[in-house]
Amino acid sequence: MLFDLRGRGRRRTIQVIYLFLAVIMAVGLIGFGIGGATNGGFIDSIFGGGGDSSNSTSNDVFQKRVDNYVAKLKANPNDKVALAALVTARYQLAQDLAADPSNAKESNAQLDLASRTWKRYLALNPDPVDDSAARTAVNVFAVLNKPEDAVAAQEYVIDASGDAATYQQYATLFTYAYAAGQSRKADLAYNKALELAPSKDSRASIKANMDSVKTQASGTSTTATTPSGG
Repeated sequence: MLFDLRGRGRRRTIQVIYLFLAVIMAVGLIGFGIGGATNGGFIDSIFGGGGDSSNSTSNDVFQKRVDNYVAKLKANPNDKVALAALVTARYQLAQDLAADPSNAKESNAQLDLASRTWKRYLALNPDPVDDSAARTAVNVFAVLNKPEDAVAAQEYVIDASGDAATYQQYATLFTYAYAAGQSRKADLAYNKALELAPSKDSRASIKANMDSVKTQASGTSTTATTPSGG
């Protein structure tokens, strides 16, 4: 794993979530004929682009972005645009740091700060909520193994999509809701994902994989603590 995940049960939970979300992406590529370049995709944002050898240079670039938004917030603590952008900037810096295992502590610190920034942003009651920041927050809480917070962020993503919300988005919501023990919400998301699947094949595929999440999660329940989102 790119990030430092303490505890066998926590690692297993994240592995199950990553596996399923990877499948969601794959099903999306088949179901919609989407090309390989996704915008802000979950798997890309967790595992993406790690082949660049100029890591220290990119660290500097991301750190400068963070510093820029921090400076703006010092001047105006209620700057919603800067707060939303800072969520993404801190997450990107955390990703970049994580490419070097020796930076695990600093990477985790940036993730924690990103999660706090997101909650500070929401406290200002933005309307509408920034879609890009919400997507980033989902990723942040996934890596931090906080499925309840990931559920809440994913709901903002779906709300922002409106009628254009996809079956992958609902399947993602199902995954986190199930991990968080929110069975009613997980069931609703499960059914909505199937309802929105664009073809018989994609519906069968996504159903099989959502069912697999349930099977894998129940199979680890005796060895892993049920995620509480905190």
